[in-house]
Amino acid sequence: MASLKEFENLVADTVNQYVSISNKLGGPVAEQAKLFKEAVDKERDLIAQASSQKKPSDADFQKLLQPISDLMSKISAIKEKNRGHAHFNHLNAVAEGTPALGWVCVQPTPGPYVNDLIGSSEFWSNKILKDFKGKDEEQVNWVKGFNGFLKGLIPYIKQFHTTGLSWSGAVATKAPVTAAPTSGGGSTAEKEFANIIADNVNLYVSLSEKIGGPVADQAKLFKQAVEKEKELIGKAAGQKKPSPEEIQKLLQPISDLMTKITEIKDKNRGHKNFNHLNAVAEGTPALGWVCVEPTPGPYVNDLIGSSEFWSNKILKDFKGKDEDQVNWVKGFNGFLRALPPYIKQYHTTGLSWNTGGGATPQHSGPVSTGGGGGGAGGAEKEFANIIADNVNLYVSLSEKIGGPVADQAKLFKQAVEKEKELIGKAAG
Repeated sequence: MASLKEFENLVADTVNQYVSISNKLGGPVAEQAKLFKEAVDKERDLIAQASSQKKPSDADFQKLLQPISDLMSKISAIKEKNRGHAHFNHLNAVAEGTPALGWVCVQPTPGPYVNDLIGSSEFWSNKILKDFKGKDEEQVNWVKGFNGFLKGLIPYIKQFHTTGLSWSGAVATKAPVTAAPTSGGGSTAEKEFANIIADNVNLYVSLSEKIGGPVADQAKLFKQAVEKEKELIGKAAGQKKPSPEEIQKLLQPISDLMTKITEIKDKNRGHKNFNHLNAVAEGTPALGWVCVEPTPGPYVNDLIGSSEFWSNKILKDFKGKDEDQVNWVKGFNGFLRALPPYIKQYHTTGLSWNTGGGATPQHSGPVSTGGGGGGAGGAEKEFANIIADNVNLYVSLSEKIGGPVADQAKLFKQAVEKEKELIGKAAG
């Protein structure tokens, strides 16, 4: 029962502090903390049960998980009902961290699963630290308590549940590789993307309208593009991955809006708000993560710096002088910076499509399903899939941009086609 005792120690050292301070803060923060403690206690009971019995059937296991899943949904619902609350960062930090409790049904890598979620929670708790460090130690200790639990899970899992929740004796049925319980119904990924828009893009658009001119024009197009992307995420959650050609058709409206955003920048060189136009034009390609496999998160990270090169100039010009301009940067940058943890949680290796039902049409991911399985021929086919999923979009948009960008793209496409031929030749 060492596993159970260590979990109880972890809760006592971290969660109790988080709950105690949450009760002082009161309101929805206290309500969330009460539910979180209940969920943790339910998890403690599950660990105790697992230590004394064989693993149950898949159906019975899901019944055991249901109370935890229900509490996770309620925790997320509290956040949704309290947008604009003074402690919204607290509510977001907990809502983003709570899915870590789902490690009990993740195999064979529950530790890395939790590790991936910590960043999503810390994105919000770091905002709390920024606001209160050196001013209110209770707030800092609130973060230490909640973050301490999440971070404490990693070594605990590594020691006692390395490849999944440890059960006593033989397994009653084949162990499932089960998805963690979600924190809400329907398409959670679409809902969370809508939250990112609400938390960041709406601020950016509102302030852009105050600035007016081409900045407002760009913002209107950007809002349309992110709404189209939200629709695509919702569509992907409800259907199997279509063929590369059909995906290109789905992406075209977003691609067209991205082109128009760049055109506004190009038509307004010398404008007093050219830094704003550049920041958006450089950041907009981040929306292309939906067609990047297998590393959409790092793809976005690479683009953030290009946008911030220009937004940092805005901060240099207006910090301490015009808070609207500073908040404009916070809104746009906030969206870009929220994308990597969002992608890491919901679309780690590419836009998540619904895999239920029959055969998936065409290419459905990084594992080749054509012909006789893997092998060298499969390698050439997968490389062709990568070209179809990514390079073709890049070339198409480059041709619209024109000039040296189009020239470069043409040469790049020739280079990857030569590389594909080399891979095929090596196979034979």
